[in-house]
Amino acid sequence: MGGAHSVYVMVAVNLYAVGQSMFSSRSLNLTAVLNSAHLKLSGVPIEGAGVVWEFFAGSAVWTKALAKRGYAYLTPIEITDCRHFDLLNYLFVEKCILILRAKLVDAAHFGTPCSSLSIAITPPRRNAEYQLGVPDLVGVAAAKVRDGNALSAVAAQLIGVCDECGVAVTDENPATSWHWKLPVIIALSARALAFEALLCYCAYGTLWRKQTRIRGNRIWVERLAAKSPGCLSHQPLRGSTFHEGRWKPWTAVASSYPSRLVSCWSKLIADNVDVSGEKKQQCEQLLHACRNDVQSTESGLTPLPGANLNLVGLGNDRLLTVGRVSRYSHIDDHLT
Repeated sequence: MGGAHSVYVMVAVNLYAVGQSMFSSRSLNLTAVLNSAHLKLSGVPIEGAGVVWEFFAGSAVWTKALAKRGYAYLTPIEITDCRHFDLLNYLFVEKCILILRAKLVDAAHFGTPCSSLSIAITPPRRNAEYQLGVPDLVGVAAAKVRDGNALSAVAAQLIGVCDECGVAVTDENPATSWHWKLPVIIALSARALAFEALLCYCAYGTLWRKQTRIRGNRIWVERLAAKSPGCLSHQPLRGSTFHEGRWKPWTAVASSYPSRLVSCWSKLIADNVDVSGEKKQQCEQLLHACRNDVQSTESGLTPLPGANLNLVGLGNDRLLTVGRVSRYSHIDDHLT
Protein backbone atom coordinates (compact mmCIF):
# COMPACT_ATOMS: atom_id res chain seq x y z
CA MET A 1 0.00 0.00 0.00
CA GLY A 2 1.47 3.38 -1.02
CA GLY A 3 2.35 5.98 1.60
CA ALA A 4 -0.22 8.58 0.48
CA HIS A 5 -2.95 5.96 0.22
CA SER A 6 -2.08 4.62 3.67
CA VAL A 7 -2.40 8.08 5.17
CA TYR A 8 -5.74 8.60 3.40
CA VAL A 9 -7.17 5.35 4.74
CA MET A 10 -5.91 6.09 8.25
CA VAL A 11 -7.51 9.52 8.16
CA ALA A 12 -10.79 8.05 6.90
CA VAL A 13 -10.89 5.42 9.63
CA ASN A 14 -10.07 8.01 12.27
CA LEU A 15 -12.92 10.17 11.00
CA TYR A 16 -15.18 7.13 11.33
CA ALA A 17 -14.15 6.89 14.99
CA VAL A 18 -14.81 10.60 15.44
CA GLY A 19 -18.30 10.15 14.03
CA GLN A 20 -18.97 7.32 16.46
CA SER A 21 -17.75 9.33 19.44
CA MET A 22 -20.00 12.21 18.44
CA PHE A 23 -23.00 9.93 18.69
CA SER A 24 -21.84 8.69 22.08
CA SER A 25 -21.73 12.23 23.40
CA ARG A 26 -24.52 13.14 25.77
CA SER A 27 -24.39 16.70 24.44
CA LEU A 28 -26.61 15.64 21.54
CA ASN A 29 -30.10 15.92 22.98
CA LEU A 30 -33.20 14.35 21.50
CA THR A 31 -34.31 17.53 19.76
CA ALA A 32 -31.00 17.88 17.92
CA VAL A 33 -31.00 14.24 16.90
CA LEU A 34 -34.55 14.40 15.55
CA ASN A 35 -33.83 17.56 13.60
CA SER A 36 -30.57 16.25 12.16
CA ALA A 37 -32.30 13.04 11.08
CA HIS A 38 -35.19 14.94 9.41
CA LEU A 39 -37.65 13.28 11.78
CA LYS A 40 -40.68 14.84 13.43
CA LEU A 41 -43.12 13.96 16.17
CA SER A 42 -46.66 14.15 14.82
CA GLY A 43 -48.18 15.75 17.91
CA VAL A 44 -49.33 14.96 21.42
CA PRO A 45 -51.10 11.64 22.05
CA ILE A 46 -54.48 11.49 23.75
CA GLU A 47 -54.65 10.48 27.38
CA GLY A 48 -53.50 6.87 27.81
CA ALA A 49 -51.94 6.62 24.35
CA GLY A 50 -48.25 6.78 23.51
CA VAL A 51 -45.80 7.19 20.64
CA VAL A 52 -45.20 4.65 17.88
CA TRP A 53 -42.59 4.31 15.15
CA GLU A 54 -42.70 2.25 11.94
CA PHE A 55 -39.63 1.12 9.96
CA PHE A 56 -39.72 0.06 6.30
CA ALA A 57 -43.17 1.59 6.44
CA GLY A 58 -44.37 1.45 2.83
CA SER A 59 -47.75 3.21 2.86
CA ALA A 60 -47.61 3.34 6.69
CA VAL A 61 -51.02 1.74 7.25
CA TRP A 62 -49.83 0.45 10.66
CA THR A 63 -48.98 4.00 11.74
CA LYS A 64 -52.26 5.38 10.39
CA ALA A 65 -54.29 2.80 12.30
CA LEU A 66 -52.63 3.80 15.57
CA ALA A 67 -52.99 7.51 14.80
CA LYS A 68 -56.75 6.91 14.56
CA ARG A 69 -56.62 5.62 18.12
CA GLY A 70 -54.99 8.81 19.34
CA TYR A 71 -51.35 7.78 19.23
CA ALA A 72 -48.60 10.19 18.26
CA TYR A 73 -45.93 8.89 15.94
CA LEU A 74 -42.46 9.63 14.70
CA THR A 75 -42.06 10.04 10.95
CA PRO A 76 -42.39 6.54 9.44
CA ILE A 77 -39.09 5.35 7.97
CA GLU A 78 -39.44 4.70 4.25
CA ILE A 79 -36.60 5.63 1.91
CA THR A 80 -38.93 6.13 -1.05
CA ASP A 81 -40.50 9.00 0.91
CA CYS A 82 -37.23 10.68 1.85
CA ARG A 83 -33.68 9.96 0.72
CA HIS A 84 -32.40 10.76 4.22
CA PHE A 85 -34.16 7.71 5.67
CA ASP A 86 -31.41 5.35 4.57
CA LEU A 87 -31.05 2.43 6.96
CA LEU A 88 -27.88 1.39 5.17
CA ASN A 89 -26.34 4.67 6.32
CA TYR A 90 -24.65 3.90 9.61
CA LEU A 91 -24.99 7.49 10.84
CA PHE A 92 -28.75 7.42 10.35
CA VAL A 93 -29.00 4.07 12.14
CA GLU A 94 -27.06 5.52 15.08
CA LYS A 95 -29.57 8.35 15.30
CA CYS A 96 -32.44 5.87 15.35
CA ILE A 97 -30.74 4.02 18.19
CA LEU A 98 -30.31 7.25 20.18
CA ILE A 99 -33.98 8.10 19.72
CA LEU A 100 -35.09 4.64 20.85
CA ARG A 101 -32.88 4.89 23.93
CA ALA A 102 -34.50 8.20 24.84
CA LYS A 103 -37.58 6.19 25.91
CA LEU A 104 -39.94 8.26 23.78
CA VAL A 105 -41.28 5.34 21.71
CA ASP A 106 -43.75 2.85 23.21
CA ALA A 107 -44.33 0.53 20.23
CA ALA A 108 -42.40 -0.06 17.01
CA HIS A 109 -42.88 -2.21 13.93
CA PHE A 110 -40.54 -3.45 11.20
CA GLY A 111 -41.79 -4.51 7.76
CA THR A 112 -38.32 -5.62 6.69
CA PRO A 113 -37.96 -5.76 2.86
CA CYS A 114 -38.34 -9.31 1.57
CA SER A 115 -37.72 -8.99 -2.19
CA SER A 116 -34.37 -10.80 -2.07
CA LEU A 117 -35.51 -13.23 0.64
CA SER A 118 -38.36 -14.97 -1.19
CA ILE A 119 -38.17 -18.72 -1.74
CA ALA A 120 -40.00 -18.17 -5.06
CA ILE A 121 -37.04 -16.48 -6.77
CA THR A 122 -35.78 -18.48 -9.76
CA PRO A 123 -33.02 -19.49 -9.99
CA PRO A 124 -32.69 -19.69 -6.19
CA ARG A 125 -30.34 -17.15 -4.62
CA ARG A 126 -30.37 -18.86 -1.22
CA ASN A 127 -30.71 -22.39 0.07
CA ALA A 128 -30.57 -24.31 3.35
CA GLU A 129 -26.78 -24.42 3.22
CA TYR A 130 -26.30 -20.83 2.09
CA GLN A 131 -29.00 -18.72 3.77
CA LEU A 132 -26.92 -15.59 3.14
CA GLY A 133 -26.67 -16.29 -0.58
CA VAL A 134 -25.25 -19.00 -2.80
CA PRO A 135 -21.54 -18.53 -3.63
CA ASP A 136 -21.82 -18.03 -7.40
CA LEU A 137 -24.02 -14.92 -7.36
CA VAL A 138 -22.78 -11.96 -9.42
CA GLY A 139 -24.00 -8.59 -10.60
CA VAL A 140 -27.52 -7.41 -9.73
CA ALA A 141 -28.46 -10.71 -8.04
CA ALA A 142 -25.45 -10.52 -5.72
CA ALA A 143 -26.16 -6.87 -4.93
CA LYS A 144 -29.79 -7.57 -4.05
CA VAL A 145 -28.85 -10.44 -1.77
CA ARG A 146 -26.20 -8.31 -0.09
CA ASP A 147 -28.69 -5.48 0.48
CA GLY A 148 -31.29 -7.92 1.79
CA ASN A 149 -28.80 -9.33 4.28
CA ALA A 150 -27.73 -5.86 5.37
CA LEU A 151 -31.30 -4.62 5.87
CA SER A 152 -32.22 -7.69 7.90
CA ALA A 153 -29.09 -7.15 10.01
CA VAL A 154 -30.01 -3.50 10.63
CA ALA A 155 -33.57 -4.51 11.48
CA ALA A 156 -32.23 -7.09 13.94
CA GLN A 157 -30.02 -4.49 15.59
CA LEU A 158 -32.85 -1.99 15.98
CA ILE A 159 -35.31 -4.68 17.15
CA GLY A 160 -32.81 -5.68 19.82
CA VAL A 161 -32.49 -2.06 20.96
CA CYS A 162 -36.30 -1.75 21.10
CA ASP A 163 -36.50 -4.82 23.32
CA GLU A 164 -33.72 -3.57 25.60
CA CYS A 165 -35.55 -0.25 26.00
CA GLY A 166 -38.92 -1.79 26.84
CA VAL A 167 -40.53 -0.96 23.49
CA ALA A 168 -43.25 -3.34 22.31
CA VAL A 169 -41.75 -4.41 18.98
CA THR A 170 -42.89 -6.55 16.05
CA ASP A 171 -41.32 -7.76 12.81
CA GLU A 172 -43.22 -9.03 9.75
CA ASN A 173 -42.21 -11.03 6.69
CA PRO A 174 -43.85 -13.69 4.50
CA ALA A 175 -44.22 -16.97 6.34
CA THR A 176 -41.67 -18.79 4.17
CA SER A 177 -39.19 -15.93 3.83
CA TRP A 178 -35.48 -16.61 4.30
CA HIS A 179 -35.56 -13.62 6.64
CA TRP A 180 -36.66 -15.92 9.47
CA LYS A 181 -33.74 -18.28 8.82
CA LEU A 182 -30.98 -15.69 8.91
CA PRO A 183 -28.66 -16.05 11.94
CA VAL A 184 -29.22 -12.43 13.07
CA ILE A 185 -32.99 -13.02 13.24
CA ILE A 186 -32.77 -16.48 14.82
CA ALA A 187 -30.63 -14.93 17.56
CA LEU A 188 -33.63 -12.78 18.59
CA SER A 189 -36.09 -15.67 18.89
CA ALA A 190 -35.47 -16.22 22.60
CA ARG A 191 -36.67 -12.78 23.64
CA ALA A 192 -37.15 -9.88 21.20
CA LEU A 193 -39.01 -12.09 18.69
CA ALA A 194 -40.22 -14.78 21.08
CA PHE A 195 -43.93 -14.68 20.21
CA GLU A 196 -45.40 -15.49 16.82
CA ALA A 197 -48.57 -15.16 14.79
CA LEU A 198 -48.98 -17.02 11.51
CA LEU A 199 -51.84 -15.55 9.51
CA CYS A 200 -53.47 -15.45 6.09
CA TYR A 201 -54.52 -12.10 4.67
CA CYS A 202 -57.80 -13.59 3.41
CA ALA A 203 -58.80 -14.11 7.05
CA TYR A 204 -58.71 -10.33 7.32
CA GLY A 205 -60.86 -9.70 4.26
CA THR A 206 -58.58 -9.74 1.21
CA LEU A 207 -59.16 -11.61 -2.06
CA TRP A 208 -55.67 -13.15 -1.85
CA ARG A 209 -54.42 -15.70 0.65
CA LYS A 210 -50.85 -14.40 1.26
CA GLN A 211 -49.59 -16.16 4.35
CA THR A 212 -47.36 -14.02 6.54
CA ARG A 213 -45.62 -14.23 9.90
CA ILE A 214 -45.46 -11.61 12.64
CA ARG A 215 -43.10 -11.99 15.57
CA GLY A 216 -42.61 -9.77 18.58
CA ASN A 217 -41.72 -9.44 22.25
CA ARG A 218 -45.26 -9.40 23.66
CA ILE A 219 -47.50 -12.45 24.08
CA TRP A 220 -50.53 -10.63 22.65
CA VAL A 221 -48.88 -10.88 19.21
CA GLU A 222 -50.14 -14.48 19.11
CA ARG A 223 -53.72 -13.21 19.03
CA LEU A 224 -53.20 -11.95 15.46
CA ALA A 225 -52.90 -15.53 14.20
CA ALA A 226 -55.64 -16.44 11.71
CA LYS A 227 -56.06 -19.35 9.30
CA SER A 228 -57.73 -19.08 5.93
CA PRO A 229 -61.51 -19.24 6.57
CA GLY A 230 -61.98 -21.78 3.78
CA CYS A 231 -62.27 -19.48 0.78
CA LEU A 232 -63.41 -21.22 -2.40
CA SER A 233 -60.71 -19.40 -4.39
CA HIS A 234 -58.01 -16.77 -4.04
CA GLN A 235 -56.76 -14.01 -6.33
CA PRO A 236 -53.40 -15.15 -7.77
CA LEU A 237 -50.68 -12.58 -7.18
CA ARG A 238 -49.44 -12.64 -10.74
CA GLY A 239 -49.64 -10.03 -13.48
CA SER A 240 -51.04 -6.52 -13.03
CA THR A 241 -54.34 -4.81 -12.25
CA PHE A 242 -55.74 -1.29 -12.56
CA HIS A 243 -55.55 0.07 -9.03
CA GLU A 244 -55.99 3.62 -7.72
CA GLY A 245 -55.84 5.15 -11.17
CA ARG A 246 -52.91 3.21 -12.63
CA TRP A 247 -51.68 -0.24 -13.49
CA LYS A 248 -49.84 -1.96 -10.64
CA PRO A 249 -48.48 -5.49 -10.15
CA TRP A 250 -50.74 -7.63 -7.99
CA THR A 251 -47.81 -8.20 -5.62
CA ALA A 252 -47.61 -4.43 -5.03
CA VAL A 253 -51.37 -4.17 -4.47
CA ALA A 254 -51.17 -6.98 -1.92
CA SER A 255 -48.15 -5.56 -0.10
CA SER A 256 -50.10 -3.30 2.28
CA TYR A 257 -51.48 -4.78 5.47
CA PRO A 258 -55.25 -5.37 5.33
CA SER A 259 -57.28 -2.68 7.10
CA ARG A 260 -58.94 -5.25 9.38
CA LEU A 261 -55.53 -6.60 10.38
CA VAL A 262 -54.10 -3.21 11.39
CA SER A 263 -57.34 -2.37 13.16
CA CYS A 264 -57.04 -5.50 15.33
CA TRP A 265 -53.31 -4.94 15.74
CA SER A 266 -53.68 -1.33 16.86
CA LYS A 267 -56.38 -2.31 19.36
CA LEU A 268 -54.07 -4.92 20.89
CA ILE A 269 -51.40 -2.24 21.29
CA ALA A 270 -53.87 0.23 22.78
CA ASP A 271 -55.20 -2.38 25.23
CA ASN A 272 -51.90 -3.94 26.29
CA VAL A 273 -48.97 -1.52 25.96
CA ASP A 274 -48.34 0.41 29.16
CA VAL A 275 -47.66 4.10 28.65
CA SER A 276 -46.01 6.47 31.10
CA GLY A 277 -48.35 8.93 32.77
CA GLU A 278 -45.92 11.67 31.77
CA LYS A 279 -46.02 10.81 28.05
CA LYS A 280 -48.19 13.79 27.08
CA GLN A 281 -45.95 16.18 28.96
CA GLN A 282 -42.84 14.62 27.40
CA CYS A 283 -44.30 15.08 23.91
CA GLU A 284 -45.40 18.66 24.61
CA GLN A 285 -41.93 19.58 25.82
CA LEU A 286 -40.31 17.90 22.82
CA LEU A 287 -42.57 19.67 20.32
CA HIS A 288 -41.90 22.99 22.03
CA ALA A 289 -38.15 22.37 21.94
CA CYS A 290 -38.24 21.39 18.26
CA ARG A 291 -40.13 24.56 17.33
CA ASN A 292 -37.67 26.73 19.21
CA ASP A 293 -34.51 24.96 18.15
CA VAL A 294 -33.28 27.52 15.64
CA GLN A 295 -29.95 25.88 15.02
CA SER A 296 -28.27 22.95 16.72
CA THR A 297 -24.52 22.80 17.20
CA GLU A 298 -24.38 20.15 14.48
CA SER A 299 -25.36 22.57 11.73
CA GLY A 300 -22.09 24.43 12.12
CA LEU A 301 -19.98 21.44 11.20
CA THR A 302 -18.10 21.56 7.95
CA PRO A 303 -17.91 18.41 5.81
CA LEU A 304 -14.35 17.12 5.81
CA PRO A 305 -12.48 15.41 2.94
CA GLY A 306 -13.34 11.73 2.76
CA ALA A 307 -16.15 11.89 5.29
CA ASN A 308 -19.55 13.34 6.01
CA LEU A 309 -19.54 14.76 9.51
CA ASN A 310 -22.27 17.29 8.78
CA LEU A 311 -25.03 15.43 10.57
CA VAL A 312 -27.70 17.50 8.84
CA GLY A 313 -26.61 16.37 5.40
CA LEU A 314 -27.49 12.72 4.96
CA GLY A 315 -28.02 11.19 1.56
CA ASN A 316 -25.93 9.24 -0.88
CA ASP A 317 -22.75 10.46 0.80
CA ARG A 318 -21.34 8.27 3.54
CA LEU A 319 -18.95 8.69 6.41
CA LEU A 320 -16.80 6.15 4.60
CA THR A 321 -17.41 4.54 1.24
CA VAL A 322 -16.79 0.96 0.25
CA GLY A 323 -14.30 2.10 -2.35
CA ARG A 324 -12.29 4.04 0.19
CA VAL A 325 -12.05 1.34 2.83
CA SER A 326 -12.82 -1.85 0.96
CA ARG A 327 -10.28 -3.65 3.13
CA TYR A 328 -12.41 -3.14 6.23
CA SER A 329 -15.06 -5.82 5.77
CA HIS A 330 -16.62 -5.17 9.17
CA ILE A 331 -17.51 -1.67 7.97
CA ASP A 332 -18.58 -2.64 4.45
CA ASP A 333 -21.84 -4.23 5.60
CA HIS A 334 -23.08 -0.89 6.90
CA LEU A 335 -22.12 1.08 3.83
CA THR A 336 -23.05 -1.00 0.77
